[in-house]
Amino acid sequence: MTHDTTTGTARSRLSQGHPGQRTATKARLAISGASGAGKTWTALSVAEVLAPSGPTVIIDTEPSDQDTGAAELYADRFRFDTIRWAPPFDPRDLALTIQELGAKRVPGSLWQGEGGYDVIVVDSASHFWRGEGGTLDIADGKFGGWKEATPIQDRMVDSILRSPAHVIVCTRARMSYAQEPDAGGKQKVVKLGMAPVQRDDLEYEFQVVVQMDQAHTIEIGKTRCATLAGMQFRQNDQARFAGILKEWLDGGVELITQTQVDELVDAFNALEGPPKVAAKTAFVDVFGAPGALPAERLAEAEAWIAARVATDLASPPATAPEEAPPVDEEPGNDPEAPTGHPEPPASSEDAKAAADEKADSAIARAKAKAKASTAS
Repeated sequence: MTHDTTTGTARSRLSQGHPGQRTATKARLAISGASGAGKTWTALSVAEVLAPSGPTVIIDTEPSDQDTGAAELYADRFRFDTIRWAPPFDPRDLALTIQELGAKRVPGSLWQGEGGYDVIVVDSASHFWRGEGGTLDIADGKFGGWKEATPIQDRMVDSILRSPAHVIVCTRARMSYAQEPDAGGKQKVVKLGMAPVQRDDLEYEFQVVVQMDQAHTIEIGKTRCATLAGMQFRQNDQARFAGILKEWLDGGVELITQTQVDELVDAFNALEGPPKVAAKTAFVDVFGAPGALPAERLAEAEAWIAARVATDLASPPATAPEEAPPVDEEPGNDPEAPTGHPEPPASSEDAKAAADEKADSAIARAKAKAKASTAS
């Protein structure tokens, strides 16, 4: 362990390292544009490609001319559930809602069965920044107000990044200006282009950020998908854009879910103390960190844990050697020795069977615990 010479609390994370690998992942897409650019239509078009038959939900803050959300004007073309969001636009409420939508569906969902959504669309996140009850209201225009507002905003962003679903976030855009000196040294106002109505650094959190104009053109801004870099997509070409994005998202190794990670870790709880620590260390040596375990190796990892736990449980704990009897006593002639016939020790086969049963039970309890936690 490496200690910080200033605080004495620093801990090395060396043991958490593992070989870098390209993993399959979920979309984190930001779509920015002025009113009428086609953000909602594009978001639903992309969702349809990312999850052709999977459940989609849209958090709709944009009112229409009627008593419905704006997205419902497209309900005859796309299939989705919706949450009509009226003020207040508290980012804390949005964070909790996104978290729950990863595991549950709205009442009366168009999709049968249990589980969360494959795609979550937020349209628009701008309201949660400058709308009634949004981050700017929480800060209340005071420098000290950001001590409360910044962590709230960060938790909202964190809920997007941690969601098990694809997340598409739409933001309104407005013209951004700045003052720059001209050739004569005088200040002049220059247009910087359209900027999203949200915190300035929000786009850094997404894999792909696109801007849309009034001609419904999709222009790629920031992207971690090399294929998309510098590309433009004309009106009604959303499916091609979404297809390239989906291929990139699916192109890596699929990792086990967080629930499965928790099950693996809990399975070690059948052991205690040093044997438990040693077993966990040996697991990391063989498979790496549980959070980086490829899904195709899950069964192998479960079998390894069951075998290791069974072996450790069947092995008797180390004890101090017995003292030799005094030279003037003969073993077997002790008048204090118990009489009768003591029970013979359990066979190694019986001990192994009992240990196997306890190991399997530990894994089963871990899975049941994880399932119950998800359901709640």
